[in-house]
Amino acid sequence: MFKSIFFRLIAFIFRPMDAWDALSHKKVTGNEAFLAHFLYPIIGLIALAAFAGVLFAGRKFDFVIALKSSIKAIAASLGGFFLASYLMNELWGAWMKRERNMKLMQLFVGYASSLLFVLQIILSFFPDLAFLWIPALYTIYIVWAGAVNYLKVDGEVQMKFTGIASLIIIGAPAAISFLLFMLMPGLRF
Repeated sequence: MFKSIFFRLIAFIFRPMDAWDALSHKKVTGNEAFLAHFLYPIIGLIALAAFAGVLFAGRKFDFVIALKSSIKAIAASLGGFFLASYLMNELWGAWMKRERNMKLMQLFVGYASSLLFVLQIILSFFPDLAFLWIPALYTIYIVWAGAVNYLKVDGEVQMKFTGIASLIIIGAPAAISFLLFMLMPGLRF
């Protein structure tokens, strides 16, 4: 299972046009397989990396801080995914005037977030290298490729859609992480 997840991550990061095109030709009946065989294992890896990153890369060996870091990573990643999926679904129906389809938007948001997931895992082990978040801007290209090849967004609104969708996909997990940081002083470390 993790081998197929790895190859999907590589495909969506390094060949997004081909990956979105292949996904658009695949008959998708539901997103249960996507959630169970891609998203939840990735979130598990993010949580494990956050836990291990604090334990082994931290200044001191503190189990409680590692557990808090893991909980924060799960809440930010999973909450950000579902918030972004909901907002994209509303945007899809209200602005794009297309039928709302949460399963379609969850697939879009999940695969468009592939680079963000990988960066979150890497930065769990190297938290002092915040400049590594700069490649997250490549998510804009992944979103654009998905808008063109997967969602079939019309040419005249592709750039606007890409900008708004990228802001939602990148911003939702960051906003939840910031809220957790502000509202829960026990998660500040």
